[in-house]
Amino acid sequence: MKKSMSFVLISCLFISMQPVMAMEEAESPAIAQQGAKTSAVLSWFKSLRKPTMEDLKNVKIYLNSKGRCLRYGEGCSIRERAVLVTLTVLVAAAVATLGAVGIKKLKNKRGEEWMRYAEDGDLGGIQRLIDAGIDVNKQDQSRNTALIYAAWNGHPAVVDALIKAGAEINKQNKNDDTALIYAALQGHSAVVDALIKAKADVNLQNADGNTALIYAAWKGHPEIVKILLDNGADVNLQNNNGETASDVIDVTTVEGININRMIRKKREEKEQSGGGV
Repeated sequence: MKKSMSFVLISCLFISMQPVMAMEEAESPAIAQQGAKTSAVLSWFKSLRKPTMEDLKNVKIYLNSKGRCLRYGEGCSIRERAVLVTLTVLVAAAVATLGAVGIKKLKNKRGEEWMRYAEDGDLGGIQRLIDAGIDVNKQDQSRNTALIYAAWNGHPAVVDALIKAGAEINKQNKNDDTALIYAALQGHSAVVDALIKAKADVNLQNADGNTALIYAAWKGHPEIVKILLDNGADVNLQNNNGETASDVIDVTTVEGININRMIRKKREEKEQSGGGV
């Protein structure tokens, strides 16, 4: 759509300029007097290529040279003046369009850097973009945020910086995974602790129904299981396969045995307190 609009705009500029070009080329001494800038303008219109900011700058200089015609109608025909007025409006629109495209490219570049810095744990890069006013909750095509990338890759310092800058703790990606779910899955206890202190929801479920506790139990991370249980993780939540955290534990490992013991104890405590199974 944007390419089509650009072509239409350039075509309008070219068509509008034809009478002026004809008059200018018929009066070569006038072109010589106005210098290389006018020649550059005419060359651009003839080529009908996509305009650059430099092209439009030259057009504006050309229009300034026609100031008396534009303002007072002096030294030109009514038709030429009308064309120049139209050209002025179109050039202003083109400048605005190219400016917006430039800003979008800059934002896209910053967005790519932002996610890469979070993934790599580049605290300096993250802080620089925070100071520049970037949207800390910006999401990529998979709806991942910088916080999710930092949590997934185990960068507690970056996670802390993002939280302080206003990152949404429970933001979910396209699979409904959160920063906490990824940190628990990957075994990053310092990140899990930081997210919970920032009020992360320990019982949020992703699209498969899995929770941070289910993943931590499945992957054999007893320290993280303990943190989650101490902060209200529900041992009875089931995923889409009907499995709870207890069902996915590998009890053939020392870690699995410890996790199973912790979860069983938490379930018993809940039953004794009248919470039910």
